[in-house]
Amino acid sequence: MQVKIAFDHTDDDTILVLDGVGEMDFKRDGGLQDPASSGGTGDIKFTTVNTTANDSYTIKLDIGI
Repeated sequence: MQVKIAFDHTDDDTILVLDGVGEMDFKRDGGLQDPASSGGTGDIKFTTVNTTANDSYTIKLDIGI
């Protein structure tokens, strides 16, 4: 199973596709920036991909503002 994370725009801009276990830190790179494509809502969408019955996942977000 995978989780697709995207900025919500007319044509969504994919941020990441997560698969497996791990940790990612984008602070050093200045964080993840919204490309401000047309039709942006400011929302972030989480979509499961390749799921089967009874799949589960946990995502921990640390937003260091």
